Amino acid sequence: MANENDWGQILHEWQFPEYHKHARGRTWYIVAAIIIFVLVAYGLMTQNFLFALMVIIFSVIILLNHSRAPQMLDFRVTDKGLAVNERLYPY
Repeated sequence: MANENDWGQILHEWQFPEYHKHARGRTWYIVAAIIIFVLVAYGLMTQNFLFALMVIIFSVIILLNHSRAPQMLDFRVTDKGLAVNERLYPY
C-alpha cells in the first residue's frame, strides 16, 4: 500500500461507487426464484448434483451481493500513476 506521499502530486481526484445498484422489484425476485427452482429440479432429475449445487451457490452469492451497499472508491490521477483507494498503479 502506498500512502499519499508516495503518490506524488495529485492532479485530479474523485469518488465513484464500486458498481451501480439496480432497483429490483418483487417480480424480478419471483421470476429469479422460478428459474432457480427449475434449474435445481433439472439438475436433480438428471442426477447432476454438482450443477444443482452450483445453481444454489450462485443464487446465494447474488443474493448476498445484492443485499450490501456498493463501496465508494477514491480515484486519483497523479504524476506517478493512477491511485484507486490505497493502491497505486504506476505509469
